[in-house]
Amino acid sequence: MEVIKNRIIWLPYLDCSLKRKYGRRVSLNICIDNPKPDEVLEVCKKLGLECNYVEKKYPRVWFKNTGFVVVKTSGKKSDIVKSIARELKILRSGYR
Repeated sequence: MEVIKNRIIWLPYLDCSLKRKYGRRVSLNICIDNPKPDEVLEVCKKLGLECNYVEKKYPRVWFKNTGFVVVKTSGKKSDIVKSIARELKILRSGYR
C-alpha cells in the first residue's frame, strides 16, 4: 500500500531566472522563466495530480512574490518536480 503525502512544490524550484543556491531544483534545459501559479495548476491537473496553490514568500527569495503548490501524491518529490517542469516547458513553447 502506497502512502499518499502532501508535497510542497515552490514556484522558485522551476524558475530559470534563479540560481540553484536561490532555490531552483531543476536543470536549466527543463525550467522556465518566472512560472505562473495558474500554469503550474494547469500542468498538475493535466498530469492527474490533486493540487492547491498557496501564496507565500519563499525564504531564499523573500523579495519576489512567489508561492507554492501542495500536491497529493505517493511519488518522489524530485520526480514530481521534474515532470511538472517538463510539462511547463511544453506548455510555454506551445507544442502538442
